[in-house]
Amino acid sequence: MAGVKMIPDRVYREIINQNEDAIILFDASRRILYVNGMFCAVFKTAPDRVIGRGYLDILRAEPGSDADRVDQDLARGEGCSFHGVFFKMKRTGIRAGPFCVSCTHLDLKDQSFNMVVFKDMKPVAQYIERIERVGQVLEKEQDYLNKILDGIADGYYITDLNRRIIRANRKLLNILDEEETDVVGHRCQEIFASGDCETDCPLTWVKTHQKPILNAREIISAGHGEKIPIRKSTFPVLDLENKLTGLICIVHNRSEIENLKKKLAAHGMDFPLVSNNKRMQEIFDLVISMRYTDPYVLLTGESGTGKEVLANSIVENSPRTNSPYLKISCSALPEGLLESDLFGHKRGSFTGAVADKIGKFAFANHGTILLDEIGDMPPALQAKVLRVLENGEFQPVGSTNTEKVDVRIIAATNQELKSRIERGHFREDLFYRLCVVPIEIPPLRERKEDIPSLIWHFISQFNKKYGKRVHDVSARAFAMLMDYDWPGNIRELRNAIEHAFACVQGQHIERVHLPLHIHRSVSPDHDITSPAGIDRKDIDQQKILELLRRFNGNRILTANALHISRTTLWRKMKTLGIQEFH
Repeated sequence: MAGVKMIPDRVYREIINQNEDAIILFDASRRILYVNGMFCAVFKTAPDRVIGRGYLDILRAEPGSDADRVDQDLARGEGCSFHGVFFKMKRTGIRAGPFCVSCTHLDLKDQSFNMVVFKDMKPVAQYIERIERVGQVLEKEQDYLNKILDGIADGYYITDLNRRIIRANRKLLNILDEEETDVVGHRCQEIFASGDCETDCPLTWVKTHQKPILNAREIISAGHGEKIPIRKSTFPVLDLENKLTGLICIVHNRSEIENLKKKLAAHGMDFPLVSNNKRMQEIFDLVISMRYTDPYVLLTGESGTGKEVLANSIVENSPRTNSPYLKISCSALPEGLLESDLFGHKRGSFTGAVADKIGKFAFANHGTILLDEIGDMPPALQAKVLRVLENGEFQPVGSTNTEKVDVRIIAATNQELKSRIERGHFREDLFYRLCVVPIEIPPLRERKEDIPSLIWHFISQFNKKYGKRVHDVSARAFAMLMDYDWPGNIRELRNAIEHAFACVQGQHIERVHLPLHIHRSVSPDHDITSPAGIDRKDIDQQKILELLRRFNGNRILTANALHISRTTLWRKMKTLGIQEFH
């Protein structure tokens, strides 16, 4: 660097060094006077390795069209520019580009020099490539989208803002028993003839509020006159400027389910449980598969998960459905009274036994007994219950006579029986006798996809009970119900909906109608009711994935939680590489 005259103006050097483009300065003899930090970063070098050296001894355009002309024109310092050029450091072989490169002659005080600017073209090239491919991509994506929409299990239709149908898939046409020309182009009320079209139209509500309505129940008329029960979810269709352009409705045909329920009811089989969860569906299938047999069943799961409801369904779908069915809580009575309640007693067998008493096992002969909270049963009684399971025999309290009984036992507990066995509080042999068919019911927090169905299930119940017409849950209230972990499980959810019914005066459940402890349990960072809850600059891949998991992949609720439009969410997902959610 000896004898090299540096650029004297410090401010000028700082301006160049802060530039986002790579810049190199050299004098009339082509000796390099200065390089900025971006040049060093791009070509992985240091200033002292290039300053003072000849421009052409340091950097050359890569062989290609007019490479020599590029080098010579830039080295002469003439006003020139080139596009799409790659350069290589001669000493290190470091290659970079493509660049939009230009050279300009400058005079500064008593010094003149040439400045070469290397502007990275990769972002521009990528953008140009996307623009060139956008037509093909849009065409392929449109075709792919049409195939997906036509292949979904449910029917769907899209309307304009006047509720005129502009598209309908084959599944919907099959439900309606209509041809496409009889549906597309017509207003939806002309096609569906639902009794709610004029008084309680979900499309009108969604159009007004620009919020979805999920799982609304309707009865529609098919082309052949048949009345069809459906569940319809309606969503707003927004353009890139977040302007409402139409409505899309997903139609789920419930006629097969309703017909099946009627057939089951005709055979005395009622199945009141509600679930969309895979594990719960496997449990339901297991219950149905046992309907011609009566093995012992052990139900486990947290309090409020629906063990008693499931036990009821097991009994109703069993050969003993018309026989006695008794329920006993093993934690409700002290040991002496519980033994008497189970097995009966003889007069004078203990203080207060003024007459003979028949126990529940005798009453339930040829039927079923539910032993609830069996984990709390005293060890002495466990041995006597084991005898019933093994031999069908028991002795009433104070009696020496053995009685025979034929009883199916369903046991339920919210305790971990194996840990109680290890501590000596529960008999291992009784456990294995009860555990012929073990069924573990997952907690509600592990099957949150059930929450929407359960909400509507309870809303339907309480509408009948209280004579109300609640038909909507606001997006924020729904999101809060989805976010809560429900330590009390389904029982707590049912209580929360009943609490809302006690507070609501109109037809819409808002977050203010939910119990206070649910409000308090939602972390402020996750509370979508607070506009300041999530800052846009904090929206990263982890935050989006967390909300998608919380809302079971629902992008509308996720966008609401982030206080951004659905289109903005889609763009962020594309930018962050979130292709799809499972």
